Amino acid sequence: AKALDPSAADFKANLKSQCDNRGPDVVLEVVGHPGALYSALELVRVAGVVSSCGVHIAPLTMVGNDLYAKGVKMVFGRCHVRSVFEASMGLLQRVTQKTPELIDEFVQKKIRIEDAVEVSEVVIEMNDD
Repeated sequence: AKALDPSAADFKANLKSQCDNRGPDVVLEVVGHPGALYSALELVRVAGVVSSCGVHIAPLTMVGNDLYAKGVKMVFGRCHVRSVFEASMGLLQRVTQKTPELIDEFVQKKIRIEDAVEVSEVVIEMNDD
């Protein structure tokens, strides 16, 4: 996997070029916001898979022709994080002990907990655009 900046002007073209100019085979939507799901559907290749474990509480409005034209498989389900959390943290700790620079690339931004609501609102606004 390669991280790309979704706010970059050339994001969609760059993403497509990383995937043999057809788009990604699979797009994971983990946010639970309608805009994130619509973006995933837009980005995935024709006949690709959109997998969503985001908790959607708002109504989703989809245009049938968009779904028909893409021919994608959409999968929704729970992400059982708690059952794998301890093992995942152990793996992360072992990996970062061997290659500490990976964590520097993984963490893109740190925010104070007091700023979480404001940052969430900005992210939601970005997805609405």
